[in-house]
Amino acid sequence: MNKANLHTTNPINRMKYVLLFLFLSASFFGCGGIDEDLLVIPTVTSLPGLDEMAFVQITDTHNSMVSFVPALSVMRAYNCDFGFISGDIIPPKEMLDSVNKFSKPFLMIPGNHDATDGYGQVGFRYNVLNAIRANNNVHFGSSDANYWYKDIYKNGHNLRVIGLDQFECKVNASFPVTSSDTVPRNQVDWFTQVLSHSEACDGIIVIMHCGFGTTTINVRDTNNVNSFISILAKNFKNNYDYDFSSYQDPRIYPDIVKAYITGNNIKNKVYKKGYQNTNLTVHTNFSGPHQNFIGYFGGHLHWDEVEYLHDYPNQLQVLMAYCGDGTGSNYNDLIKSGSRLNSFNVNLNVINFTERTLKIFRIGAKQKIDGTTRDSISFKY
Repeated sequence: MNKANLHTTNPINRMKYVLLFLFLSASFFGCGGIDEDLLVIPTVTSLPGLDEMAFVQITDTHNSMVSFVPALSVMRAYNCDFGFISGDIIPPKEMLDSVNKFSKPFLMIPGNHDATDGYGQVGFRYNVLNAIRANNNVHFGSSDANYWYKDIYKNGHNLRVIGLDQFECKVNASFPVTSSDTVPRNQVDWFTQVLSHSEACDGIIVIMHCGFGTTTINVRDTNNVNSFISILAKNFKNNYDYDFSSYQDPRIYPDIVKAYITGNNIKNKVYKKGYQNTNLTVHTNFSGPHQNFIGYFGGHLHWDEVEYLHDYPNQLQVLMAYCGDGTGSNYNDLIKSGSRLNSFNVNLNVINFTERTLKIFRIGAKQKIDGTTRDSISFKY
């Protein structure tokens, strides 16, 4: 993993900082009602190149604008192509209004709190996704689905962004959805079909709320250590409440993606589907092999966990720390306060299609409790 140099003393780059400040100021004040103290100059040194695509991620905002407003500012300052929130949004009206006014797509998928405490599974589609549809223009899986895909184009490159809904609670309406309790047949079939028509894309990313982490089946490698894994949570064992696998086999989606990447198809493999011990049989027919899958982007844990999946070395998951007010978790190792730089989290992601790399920059709260900082990290795909 190659770390990027985030600081520079070059006079030209110092001039960039001045210009970025002007971008940021316009962006913050354009959202209305934003505290001037939140203004911050990012420390990334250059804009995306011709063979690069940039986007921002925030997650688990929980009815807060504290990270959303800086995310829009970073998008303006670095000419990002899109941004997204990976669940547990419960978006305030001013957030939806800002998305509709923004010049670039800002995408959303539901989390467990959106399905239970917020609008509900059906309400999220009609009150959130439909409300920002004109800005995003995504391709939904069905007339009432929260899952979708969107193609982003730049300089001859095409990135396919797939948004999954892990909380289709209308399927199990009698069961309280406190975690991802099922993988619906229709969504699995849709996901497989979308992948099968993604061969010509230069890259594929999947936005989902919950990542993969059940240590007992080695989906997550707890021995892996890097600067983007929380110091407090890297060896956390009792994380069933946070895993994607609470009521289902977490290997369903990684196995499908593995079949897509390798061309070694799944032949009627049976997976545990949901809380009532029902099963789901999966069959794929990908042409394969393909080398354009980049990774999964989510949250839910409220701490950072960025790594390749154990047993799936070509599948990266980028699980980002809580982006609402405060730390959000005892396992979040970032020092956060209510002022300026330390008050929010934003991930700036840069894909280089020529070098086949994903580089992640942390903007905002980056100092960890051991005194080190979470600056940047790079992965191959």
